[in-house]
Amino acid sequence: MATDGMGQDYPAIAAVIPTTGRASLTHAVQSALDQTVRLSQVVVAVDGPVEQVTRLPDDPRIEVVSARPFGTGGNAARSAGLARVRSGLVALLDDDDVWHPDKIERQLECYREARQHHQRPVVVGCRVREVRPDGQQGAVMPRRLLRSESSVAGYLFDRRSVFRAAGTLSSSMLLFDREIVDAVPFDAELSRHQDWDWLLRVDHLGLATFTMAPEVLVDYAVSLPGASTSSAAGWKASEAWVAHAQEWLTPRQQAEVLLAVTTPIAMKHGEWRAAARLVRKAVRLSPAPASVAFALAHVPVLLWRRARKARAQRRVSTVSAPSS
Repeated sequence: MATDGMGQDYPAIAAVIPTTGRASLTHAVQSALDQTVRLSQVVVAVDGPVEQVTRLPDDPRIEVVSARPFGTGGNAARSAGLARVRSGLVALLDDDDVWHPDKIERQLECYREARQHHQRPVVVGCRVREVRPDGQQGAVMPRRLLRSESSVAGYLFDRRSVFRAAGTLSSSMLLFDREIVDAVPFDAELSRHQDWDWLLRVDHLGLATFTMAPEVLVDYAVSLPGASTSSAAGWKASEAWVAHAQEWLTPRQQAEVLLAVTTPIAMKHGEWRAAARLVRKAVRLSPAPASVAFALAHVPVLLWRRARKARAQRRVSTVSAPSS
């Protein structure tokens, strides 16, 4: 146990930061060290050899561990880091995100309140602010908070608007009791939807109470439009996960993932036949009309982006062509 600035005791808290060693890691680690509530450990879990990580702050609380085999993804690194945690509470942080200094302090307040009313372990989320690659601030998410009486599946996937997702929960938002991971480990085999998968399984088994701090406590890095999907095969992994998650999702919620996530990935990579098949598959699951509208709204946007990219490439080719 430790004592905060208000004289209140709190359990030891560790941060786990999975990484491939990218440059943004230094800022993520520093944001964990700079918390107004002192962390007991900051575990940097590398998906690769520890030599990939350089220029970390000089602090005895930092521990660098390696996930093996290398290249197996974020959940493998996360699990390797969690195995080294000795605290009662743990918070996750992606290596391109940054915590606000009072992130853990505010979540501890929510944690204490939830513990007063519930006997189960607790998972605490928060709001985040999107930060674009050029440093410009974007939207605050989520607009709607998850309440303890709501299901995680309903919160995440019961869409109410064409233009807004139902809810948001991702790893950098989370603080939770370490014991939950002993009962429900992260699935190291998954390549997509890793956070959703773990949260849904925990909730389905009734192992935790979920709550959220209302403040914006994380700067969440977003990619340029169309750049967030690393592989054209991403839609296949997403579709496979929907089939894997049938036990935890209603047909309408499965359709929401297919339409709001899986189909746009296929479209971004020009897999239009696959996208059409995914839409047909989702429609058979009786989706919310807003989900169908959201998926179809991607078509003109993506076609315009593809045309603009093609024009830019033609201009480059014309300029670089040798004159006769």
